[in-house]
Amino acid sequence: MIKLKSFVAVTALVTVLTLTGCASNKAEQQNTQVKVQPKVEESQKTLTISEGTQNMIDALNKMKEKLEAKDEAAVITEGSKLEENWKPIEDAVKDKNKEVYSKVEEPLDAVNAGIKIKPLDTKALGKNIAELKEQLEQVLKIDQSQSTESKKDITIEDGAKNMRNALKNMKEMLVAKNEDGAIKESSKLEENWKPIEDSVKDKNKDLYEKVETPLGIINAAIKIKPLDTKALTSAIDSLDNTLSEVQKLK
Repeated sequence: MIKLKSFVAVTALVTVLTLTGCASNKAEQQNTQVKVQPKVEESQKTLTISEGTQNMIDALNKMKEKLEAKDEAAVITEGSKLEENWKPIEDAVKDKNKEVYSKVEEPLDAVNAGIKIKPLDTKALGKNIAELKEQLEQVLKIDQSQSTESKKDITIEDGAKNMRNALKNMKEMLVAKNEDGAIKESSKLEENWKPIEDSVKDKNKDLYEKVETPLGIINAAIKIKPLDTKALTSAIDSLDNTLSEVQKLK
């Protein structure tokens, strides 16, 4: 009887230790998984248009060099860096200049397709690399030019006036069902609001908030096609009325 009790006790002890070990292993696995996650987040860096574009140009220069050296593996490796740098900035490029964005997409797709076919078509790939580099240099110029312009001093009155002119043009484009024209005009809103928004906020916080609401609606609505003319027109009218008050701030 004593032996039986001892056997039961030992069995129970082994079971407890086994379960404890399993739980411990699971906990260790979970901890390992949690530690790995930040590394993934770190890889998703935020890039400015200029940074991403320059990284792509650098990759293209190396691709051309490796292509001439007939090092296909290196060409493919460098080619993978194109999408890595384009994805974080493509929406911003599209917002700044839709036409230039489209001109980048075509040779970029051609290069991405070309590096998947072995042996590499050196002539075709070289041509697409050169074309893509040319378009990316245009992106760089536009971004640098607009960044310089956005830093220019502008009065509250002038900024509000420019925004109201853009709203007027947007409304006309919507009536004419010219969606691309309306989208292009909308880019002038943020260009003129950014240099003056802090000054407006300092002078009249309530008025600042009244601008932000319809402006946010417009910025969101112009990214969805077909454009919601009714919602956009309503937001345009609301923003225009508020900007007429902003113009009078001293």
